[in-house]
Amino acid sequence: MRKTLTIAAVLLLFAGGCIAVGGTYLVKRFIVGVHEIADPRIKEHESELRSHLPEFLKMQELIKDHPFFRIPSPGKADAGPFLNSKVAWGDSVPAQTNELKLPEALVSHLKTLGPDWLEKSADLRLDGISFEWMKELLKFDYWDYENDERAKMPPPYTMDSISGVNFPDMVTLRYWAYLRLMKAYSEKGNYVEAIEESYKIAQLAYSTETLVGAMVGISILRMLSTFTQAIKAVYPEGTLPRLVDANIFLPLRNAIYNYSLFLGIFSEAEIRDRVIANAPAGFCAGIHELAAREGSVRPFTKALRAREVEDIKKIIVGTTLCRLRNAKLYWSDVDLDQRVLESDKAIAFGSDSPGVPKSAIPFQKYWLKIPGVVPALAESLLSGAGYDWSKKPMTLPISPAVATPQPASSK
Repeated sequence: MRKTLTIAAVLLLFAGGCIAVGGTYLVKRFIVGVHEIADPRIKEHESELRSHLPEFLKMQELIKDHPFFRIPSPGKADAGPFLNSKVAWGDSVPAQTNELKLPEALVSHLKTLGPDWLEKSADLRLDGISFEWMKELLKFDYWDYENDERAKMPPPYTMDSISGVNFPDMVTLRYWAYLRLMKAYSEKGNYVEAIEESYKIAQLAYSTETLVGAMVGISILRMLSTFTQAIKAVYPEGTLPRLVDANIFLPLRNAIYNYSLFLGIFSEAEIRDRVIANAPAGFCAGIHELAAREGSVRPFTKALRAREVEDIKKIIVGTTLCRLRNAKLYWSDVDLDQRVLESDKAIAFGSDSPGVPKSAIPFQKYWLKIPGVVPALAESLLSGAGYDWSKKPMTLPISPAVATPQPASSK
């Protein structure tokens, strides 16, 4: 979406030049020209989304009864007060403690591991690393990071507010799950405890209702599938938790990654209804991503597709199954759109590199008041917001088997 905003900034600058040089005629030609280019691309995006809906719903049908994806999270014990202070927040907010910070050399080593990662367990050096904190996680039911001050969205909200919210570093917890399982494998013991603790990390990450949390959770489930296959000879059938079949992890991850697209601006009311009713995996993460994806361009797309934007708002604000405080606050701000369009900083252009400031277009709030300019910018944004489905395929393997996990025994 950042790239399309930059394109829109250039177009707005061009529109301003048309006014300065040629008056209304050139502006009208600019608007018509944008439509002629953008409209076919938008229709193509819509067609692609409809064509991928069946495989998305088929993927969801396979895991609809899996307790890992249950919403809302059962229980009332929040891990936030315990975990929030132990991890870093984004790129700029350090952890309050260094308890969960792993040595850089160890993290670098974990990043190089391939499918045979368990076989490398004996090579690990875990001196000074304690896993005792992971036992504490077992008493928690979910992780509500938005209760933390570092996750607050200061008003008045801007187009960047919803996409610029800090959230905790969950990728580090994925490395801890790796280490816990590798330690148990190398020591040939405490298997069930390692599974329970790693599964809990996956469940808590998923319960943050973020896309990154969902991806971390699915990644750990995949680790656990590999781990349980490796040790199944040690335990009789039924004493270890049975997990999602390893063959469907990639399409499952991609289905969750694609979730927001099926609720978004290129979708239709009927598709949104079907997705909400039949797609449990990634539900809250999908709505969270939807809020950021569509929220960052809402002041413009609303001028072109007011009904679709209103439908999206109802989904985000109206859901009672997800917490999503920041998303609901942002989308409930009735003055946001007008405030953005009347600002000289509605659209900025320039580098996305950290520390490199963006430039606002001179007098842009005046250009935005010209009839037809905002809808034209909306079309340019939407036409550039397409998606390469080949990069995140949801195609299932032949006859995948999906097992419902049972609680691990306390062996």
